[in-house]
Amino acid sequence: MRVRRWCLGLLAGATVLYLALSPRIMVLEIDCEGNLAARARASAGGTFQVSFLHSVEGIEVAGTFRIETDGSIRPLETSYPSFGAGLEAISPWENHSITEGTMILRVEAEAMEEILFRSQHFTKHRFTMGSMSVPLGPQEGTLALVSVRTRRIPWHEFLLDRPRQG
Repeated sequence: MRVRRWCLGLLAGATVLYLALSPRIMVLEIDCEGNLAARARASAGGTFQVSFLHSVEGIEVAGTFRIETDGSIRPLETSYPSFGAGLEAISPWENHSITEGTMILRVEAEAMEEILFRSQHFTKHRFTMGSMSVPLGPQEGTLALVSVRTRRIPWHEFLLDRPRQG
């Protein structure tokens, strides 16, 4: 009996030590008004999009971002089907292309620690990474503060503490 307790204690201690020292993974977290809306495993070089309906033009605008080695987020391009209020006209041509009727503006911007924006119900903001697509809009009539950032967390936290998506 004593040996059994000792073995169980040793096993429990080893488990706690393993979890405390376990490898950390990079995740991309999307927070909407202080609540974790989504969490996805991320890796350096991976890309994701944040899209929305332009409030004046009523067209979808999408920003594409890349995750850097240090976990920062670098804007790569903005795409939209036509220009208008707040959407840049095509000039100069070297930073633009047109693919299947969509204008793509390549951006040369510094990496950021976090993307922070306000979302309204009618803008239908959406986060997309691979097959994962998460709506980021608040309930009708309200504004929501949305944050997109990376963190390094223990792998077991990623498996055990996953938010509901969609």
